[in-house]
Amino acid sequence: MTSVLSLSSQLSGATTTSLEITLTERQVTAAGIKDFFDLATALMRPESLTLALGQLERSALAILSTLATETNAGQWMTIDEIVAALSAANPDSKITPELISTHRDRLATLALIRVENEAIMGWPEVDSILEMWPTHGLPGHRQLTQLVPPTLMDALPHTELETVDRHAAERAFALVQAVAELIAELSVQPAAVRARGGLTLPTTKRLAEALRVDIDWVPFALDLAGQTNLAQPSADGWKPTPDAREWLATPAPERWAFLAQRWYSRTPPDITQALAQHPRHVWGDTVRTLMPWLYPGGRKSTAEWIETVLREARFMGIFTNDSASSFAYALTTEGPAAAAAALAPLFPAEVSTVYIQPDLTVISPGPLLATLDTRMRRLALVENRALAATYRITETTLLRALNAGDSVEDIRTFLTEISLTGIPQPLDYLLTETVRRHGSIRVEELTPTGGIGDSLARSRITATDHHALATLLVDRNLQHLSLSRSASDALTSPIRTSVVLASLQEARYPAAPAEAANRGASSAPVTHEAPHTPHTEASAQEAPDHDPDAAPLSPVQLLIAKLRKNQSEQGAETVEAGFNRQLSLAVKAKSTIRVSLVAPNGATHEYTILPTSVSAARLRGLDHVSDVERTLPIGWITAVETIEG
Repeated sequence: MTSVLSLSSQLSGATTTSLEITLTERQVTAAGIKDFFDLATALMRPESLTLALGQLERSALAILSTLATETNAGQWMTIDEIVAALSAANPDSKITPELISTHRDRLATLALIRVENEAIMGWPEVDSILEMWPTHGLPGHRQLTQLVPPTLMDALPHTELETVDRHAAERAFALVQAVAELIAELSVQPAAVRARGGLTLPTTKRLAEALRVDIDWVPFALDLAGQTNLAQPSADGWKPTPDAREWLATPAPERWAFLAQRWYSRTPPDITQALAQHPRHVWGDTVRTLMPWLYPGGRKSTAEWIETVLREARFMGIFTNDSASSFAYALTTEGPAAAAAALAPLFPAEVSTVYIQPDLTVISPGPLLATLDTRMRRLALVENRALAATYRITETTLLRALNAGDSVEDIRTFLTEISLTGIPQPLDYLLTETVRRHGSIRVEELTPTGGIGDSLARSRITATDHHALATLLVDRNLQHLSLSRSASDALTSPIRTSVVLASLQEARYPAAPAEAANRGASSAPVTHEAPHTPHTEASAQEAPDHDPDAAPLSPVQLLIAKLRKNQSEQGAETVEAGFNRQLSLAVKAKSTIRVSLVAPNGATHEYTILPTSVSAARLRGLDHVSDVERTLPIGWITAVETIEG
């Protein structure tokens, strides 16, 4: 069978997780792909293979190069045979079966090799591209199998290492604060995501302002939170996970070590090993020297990757002027615990008490403990965040806390415990009045009956003051709720309750769920949901059974679902149908092919043909040997091979 057919079969039998990695890392788009044969065809295109090979590290390329040698091309090889071949080419290096096994699994997932039991074989298409590398100034087969890295020269420090540590610690502290700020913001309002992925522009601007970072750093901070499972996407957008609360409860140096360790996990092992073996003042030069050698196939992308990594390292406090901080060096050589211990003396001490002023401002004389800071943010706005933070308590923030499930007793107890100045009289009065007004507008869920008029209502709004209902009816900011009066003391809306409640609260009305108001604002936290838009509501009506907490399917997941659906509908593709499609592809590409067939009488034949058409279960083409046109029944064909060159 040909490469495309073999790969199609290999892909159809892969797990969903493996397919997600394949499609993501090979950057496959859904355009023109209906089934696994189309997917295999797309993955075998030269431009797709070139891109994939450019992202491989040298040891993985060495395996492909070994499979592509004149002796091994088209042959199955075991892991032990590959170890022996690479060990012969690198007598001073230790090539282990574990290393080859790891790369084998990754190459198979990337659809760059064939795997059968414990043996592997290279694709002819991959071999052809590697064969052409020297013509583009890239290393050839012999150079790729040389796994001895270039020699690195030590140099004098560019910056005093004490200065490096001081500046790096400032950046590390800022990172910890930024991620904590991100978690706090996502707790208040999830980060909305565009249909094609990525944050919406208003969300990005909001988070940039809250995190006190340039807008370009918001995706990095969110990606870091996702890698560490501090936040994850849902149907409403990015939200904090239960792990975030545990992370916030740990000391600040340990929080930084946790983030940095996860970031380090993406670094190639060869790089981290080299960094551990060299003084920290030459780390920047080490990365710039090793990366082009380690990833020889993607010169432009590698250069961009190097600069991106160094920028991220500086942002996180790992590098300063290309020199590593002492705590980053400890992280690389000894682990997160050692890094946190090295960083602790460089971080400002956290405090557990504040000063509450009569003007309703709350002043923290130092960085507030993360758990207290998170609690305070439910009660107040952050006006200034630095070594000493300033918060402001308002009626809106108190209503937000009550809506999130806090009771007035909880709020008073918390403020009394952390305040060095007690609860000033203006704050006590504001608390009393806010609790009195809280829940004066109540929202409850209705079950639509499917009729007309009020039978379509999904939410009902009542109020202690009937004039408040009249105000809601004429408020232009609430027109999207389609409010209508169902009784003198009630309004109804066809929009679901969570959206109605979120819209009223965003418009600064003292709204609460009916059950929360009845319990005196001691309810469980209310999930924040974005205000209603016609598109959002239409989507909800079209898919009423959709889990509101489930993250939307990504383009890759949608493509896999389509492939699986077509696979189940069509069943396994017959060999004849596969040959038919492969021959049609050869006709379009005007590729010369070698066709093997068996006649009904048992006679075997082989022809080298330039195919011209495929129709009526017949292949027509020009025989290169006899220079005559042949017509061959596709049902007789047993093998098709594309001839390169």
